[in-house]
Amino acid sequence: MNYSAKDFQEMRMMKKASEDKKKAEFKRKFIFSGLILFIIFISGMFMTTYADANNIKVVEYQIQAGDTLWGIAEDYNKSNKDIREYIYELKKINELDSGLINPGQTIKVPVYSNY
Repeated sequence: MNYSAKDFQEMRMMKKASEDKKKAEFKRKFIFSGLILFIIFISGMFMTTYADANNIKVVEYQIQAGDTLWGIAEDYNKSNKDIREYIYELKKINELDSGLINPGQTIKVPVYSNY
């Protein structure tokens, strides 16, 4: 099979177009990854700022036999917040769909400072 100069030129152009496409795709993925990391970083800063601004500390609590979210809320809710709101926060922070908890399970518990 004989190739002409025009054929070689077309093959080079096709190869260059393919390489340019790969470079552009890599650049898009790199920028997208950077953007995602930036968003995660910024959201982490806001969460910390929100917690600091509202005097919130989060502690880990290991569930014991007989514990309920209501009982935990009564023990840790020192901010005079409505107990139902506090339980809602407990469920939200710990991504709980219901109020069911099991002994040995560890949950995050917000502790509000009154100062």
